[in-house]
Amino acid sequence: MSRKSVNPETLRYIAVASVKTPTDFNVHKRIYKAHISERINAVESNRPIDWSTAEAMAIGSLLIQGDH
Repeated sequence: MSRKSVNPETLRYIAVASVKTPTDFNVHKRIYKAHISERINAVESNRPIDWSTAEAMAIGSLLIQGDH
């Protein structure tokens, strides 16, 4: 297995895309506040991220690279 690096901007894109919902979908306000906005704020302000965000970024990067 080869090791590949992923651009930080790509990781930010993946993290935000992992919580994106359709415009006609109503997200419960607690879920939005506790999960969606927190994830977006953490990656956009370079704050530490939680485990689930790291997992989403790892899986997303593999999918983007075609390693699936």
